[in-house]
Amino acid sequence: MADPATQPAPPPLTVPELLREHPWPAAYAELPRLDFLWSFDVDLATDELWPLIADMSRLNRALGNPEMTFVEKDGVRWGSARYGGVFHEWHEVPWEWVAGRWYRSCASTGGAR
Repeated sequence: MADPATQPAPPPLTVPELLREHPWPAAYAELPRLDFLWSFDVDLATDELWPLIADMSRLNRALGNPEMTFVEKDGVRWGSARYGGVFHEWHEVPWEWVAGRWYRSCASTGGAR
């Protein structure tokens, strides 16, 4: 088996690929929505960038993001926070990574109120 650390990062997902892997909950699937997906190439060496992004809690604080709350509902982890006075809720999905090489995170939103 090949060493995962020597494997290239997977290609960025497209929105349709993301939605196939993490579909909207039935209660939200037919509602109007906007779907966004970001992928970034950064001109830094991995060993310079990794410490800055690997600790997502630290990164969120540095960006000034609000505190997030997480609960489990029927075996699914849900997060919530209030951004700019608007309440957001999302389905937190597992992250994928190879330390020092790449990581991928997704959040399926349950909507904003």
